Amino acid sequence: MSTTPDNTLLTEYSVFSKPLLSHLSKLGIQTLQDLLLHLPLRYIDETHITSIRDLRLGEAAQIQGEIVHSEVIYKPRKALIAQIQDASGQLTLRFLHFYPSQIKMLAMGTHLRIYGEVRHGFLGYEMVHPQCKTV
Repeated sequence: MSTTPDNTLLTEYSVFSKPLLSHLSKLGIQTLQDLLLHLPLRYIDETHITSIRDLRLGEAAQIQGEIVHSEVIYKPRKALIAQIQDASGQLTLRFLHFYPSQIKMLAMGTHLRIYGEVRHGFLGYEMVHPQCKTV
């Protein structure tokens, strides 16, 4: 038995039902190799970290840096605002709906990995409700 995926058609395997094969065919998956290399629709590549300087408006990106400022503002409406910095620049993070645990996570000096869509805000580039992970 071969240990590498081959181009054998999925129809040759008895584990796949006809309705499943039909659905996979609509996705363009015909062989075992196609199935193994298929990526989900909203796949996030967490292996690539973009510097803040290289961010582009409208594109989703992952950055890593340190929180240098964090505060809850109340005007015009309640929001949690944080500034994250890496070696190339700063970016604003904005949370309109947040929990006390998020305030603690975004404390100054915390190192985070952030994923979200870059927008133009009042203070330059920002991400609204990005995904955050402590590093």
